[in-house]
Amino acid sequence: MIGGSGFQPTSSSDVIVEFKSRVDENFYGTAGVILQPAGTLQADGMFALPFDMFGFSVIGSESTVNGINGPICYLALNWAPVEVQALNVDPEVWHTYQIRLHQVSRIKWMGTVSVDGSELCRLMMPAFGPLEIQVWSDNYLVSTQPQRWWQIAPILELGFQVGGNKEFHLDDIRIFEEVK
Repeated sequence: MIGGSGFQPTSSSDVIVEFKSRVDENFYGTAGVILQPAGTLQADGMFALPFDMFGFSVIGSESTVNGINGPICYLALNWAPVEVQALNVDPEVWHTYQIRLHQVSRIKWMGTVSVDGSELCRLMMPAFGPLEIQVWSDNYLVSTQPQRWWQIAPILELGFQVGGNKEFHLDDIRIFEEVK
């Protein structure tokens, strides 16, 4: 599901996505809410641009991204997980999440993720330009291989799994700007 596009932080305002979320106890795969450059996905869901993104994801216990699973904040550039931080909250409990993008300079932004009003993640990132939102839930089995000296980034491996029913709950999603 994709909604909203064309917004970006400016020198006078931040972009904020706020929502409530939880997963059920049988959760597997991945799910989340992220901001990515506008036009990354075509109407049919196929990728049209490299997958650059920042936001929130829940990674099932059978998967890892840079050795971390559960609720995470992360930045990926061309699919590679550049920075990943655990959020250390119970994903089975309703929480209010806030993703904020702040313009630091013409070429650099700061992304933050807050949970229930507490900032738990802060990452510097390249300016993506106009944005769109992607909300998803899938059955990926995710793992990353450590970066070797000759590689630019860790290798992301994707497989699929059949684990039965699972639920990613999302409620009260809002996209707005906040004047600095």
